[in-house]
Formats: sequence, structure tokens, C-alpha cells
Amino acid sequence: MMRVQFTGLLVALVPREIWFWIFVVNMGYLNSVLSTSGTQLEDSPVSGGGLSQNGKFSYGYASSPGKRSSMEDFYETRIDGVDGEIVGLFGVFDGHGGARAAEYVKQNLFRNLISHPKFISDTKSAIADAYNHTDSEFLKSENNQNRDAGSTASTAILVGGRLLVANVGDSRAVICRGGNAIAVSRDHKPDQTDERQRIEEAGGFVMWAGTWRVGGVLAVSRAFGDKLLKQYVVADPEIQEEVIDDSLEFLILASDGLWDVVTNEEAVSMIKSIEEPEQAAKRLMHEAYQRGSADNITCVVVRFLSSPVTSTTQQQNRSV
Repeated sequence: MMRVQFTGLLVALVPREIWFWIFVVNMGYLNSVLSTSGTQLEDSPVSGGGLSQNGKFSYGYASSPGKRSSMEDFYETRIDGVDGEIVGLFGVFDGHGGARAAEYVKQNLFRNLISHPKFISDTKSAIADAYNHTDSEFLKSENNQNRDAGSTASTAILVGGRLLVANVGDSRAVICRGGNAIAVSRDHKPDQTDERQRIEEAGGFVMWAGTWRVGGVLAVSRAFGDKLLKQYVVADPEIQEEVIDDSLEFLILASDGLWDVVTNEEAVSMIKSIEEPEQAAKRLMHEAYQRGSADNITCVVVRFLSSPVTSTTQQQNRSV
């Protein structure tokens, strides 16, 4: 997500006091970009994968700066034990205005979630609390920063026979069930009727500036961080639950670097026959790059296994 410059007729049509507000917000993003310019977290694509201890699911990831000179995408692939349950936690976090928010969410969101007292008994409530608590703590950590940063989050929690997908922003989760591609998250865009109404009722506005943007600045309507827009850009996740059964084949989590150029159906079709999740994630990443994606590209693939398997390389991450 980029800052916007405004010229010509658009300037003349917008009241001066609104432009002053937009200028202030954009300066926050400018300061953030300047403070992180030249910081590239990874010089080349990375990938890896693993297998759960109980052999019920395998996973893989692939991440690349793509055509951009800086890296603001982060991901997490984590297997943990909570109250005797083997839990899978997977996430893709796409930063804007720098990498700080995405890195903070990667480091803290799942830790806050699995420590929640209702994680097993009321997982949806725990997820919602963890998202908002992580957002609040990040904003507190930013109090002395004269700059702004934010991040999307698309996460998948595997606990028992349940898959819970939570989303904030425009990273996306798609499952393959019975051979069909099904989106299990919704991109949060400012021009969606309910999102626009929420923003305007809170005193904000949505305007066209290359795309629809909150306050003329931000192209997503929900995110972590973004303290200058926090009244309008919330971190409340939308949560969808799916049953893990024999019809559920695999899950794709990816940043918009993939979804900008690959449809849900295309993504599912191109990796349906690839059993190794790491190779599937790399296939998606490379395809997005070849199709001209201009953004960072991060993909996580989780494959659900109908019969448990064992491996001496369980959860062994590899870098390439």
C-alpha cells in the first residue's frame, strides 16, 4: 500500500480542511517510509515446510520481495501444544508504511492467542481478543514514534477437528474442499458498503485516489497499527470456522502480492496435484512473479492428510 499524491481537479474539489488532514496523515506515512528505506529483510526468496507431530497436516511456505526493493511481508508457521492438543498456527502479515507493524504482529499475535485462558474453550472469542490486544500493545509501543505503520493479518488456527480463519485487511485465505476453491476470508476494502458505513459513522471518509482509500490514504479498511487512522481502521477480525474432514484438501494463505494477479480458482487449480506444500507455495509465488505482481509475495500452504504419516523431518524448516 502506497501514499498518494494529489494534483489538478481533485485538489480543487476537496475542501481545504480535508486536504490539511490528508497531508498530516500522509506525512506520517512519509516519515515511516523514509525511516525504513533501504531496509530489505530478505535479499532472495525463502521457503520451507514441515509436518505436525500427529501426522494430520503438513505445511509449506514461500516468500519473496518480488519486484520491490524492500520487504514488508512476514509469515508464521508454528506448531504448539495447548492443554494436550496439538495446535497449528499459520499467518501471513503484509505491512504498509514500513515493516514494523507486520514484524510485531508476527512476533506477538500467536503468543497472545495461545496464552488466552479461553483458547480451547472459546477459540473464536480468544482470537478476537488476541487481535485487539496485539493491536493495542503495538500502538502503545509506537507512542514515541513520529511515524506510522500498519499491517494486514490472515491467520489459520488448527485445533482439534476445527479450522478457524481470521482476517484483517486484504491478505486472503482460500481452501480447496471437494476439489472446489472457496474463499474463507473477505478482503477489507473501504468501498464495501458495510465498511464505508462504519468508517463514515465514526467520522471518517472514503475517497477515490487511484483506488478507494480511507481518508484518501489507506487502501484497506481494517489493519493493525495505523494510529493516525485508528478511529476508522480497526483490527477487529472476521472469523470463519470450517470442519476438518476428508473433503478438506488444503488451505492457501497469501498476501495480496499473489491475489492481485491470481484468482482463487487459478491458485487452487495450479497446486491441486502438488502434494508437497513447500513446492506448492513456491509454485504460487513464482507464478505471481511471472504474471507481473508488483508487490511482495508470501504464500503459506497447509495440506490436510487423511491418514497420519510419520517422517524424520517433521517440522524441519529449510531455507533455499
